[in-house]
Amino acid sequence: MNYKYIESLVLSAKDGDEVSKEKLVEEFSPLIKALSHKTHLSTYTTEDLINECYISLFKCIKLYNPKNHRFVAYATNAIKNNLNYLIRRNLMHREITSQDALTSTGSLDHLNLATNENIEDSILYSCTKKFIFDNIQSLTNEEKEFLIHVQIRKRTLKSYAELKGISTSKAHKTKVCILKKISELLESNNK
Repeated sequence: MNYKYIESLVLSAKDGDEVSKEKLVEEFSPLIKALSHKTHLSTYTTEDLINECYISLFKCIKLYNPKNHRFVAYATNAIKNNLNYLIRRNLMHREITSQDALTSTGSLDHLNLATNENIEDSILYSCTKKFIFDNIQSLTNEEKEFLIHVQIRKRTLKSYAELKGISTSKAHKTKVCILKKISELLESNNK
């Protein structure tokens, strides 16, 4: 890529020149296609990823400030960051999808997992999750409140101590007791 040529195209595209935008698309097409073909997401086709990259490119043109940095590096990083964001979002919202998960013969041949995990891992994960939630139900309301505050909402022991009007060392002892109780529950259920 000719960086000075790209810079001049961006400046004219920022001024509203559509031909410059088209030339920028032509210049970035090889990069966009290469990155899109290397990225595999269950909810996106390659064409969808290419379109997402072009959207990022147009956003870069709009937001670009030539005084801060060069456009090629700015746009390349933005496109890569957008693809990485899509990957993270896809991982957070992954689901097991199937059209016919179980056929009339009871086989799992048609099961389409959205990730590379095998079916045993998926089943083990769901069973473990259910097992943990069933054991948490045997905790007192105060212990559940502590777990929600510290583990789920990711708040500190200090904030829990302030909320309950107790010392931080007392909150730490509460944490140790709850973890010990959960450990004992898990051990007793494993026997």
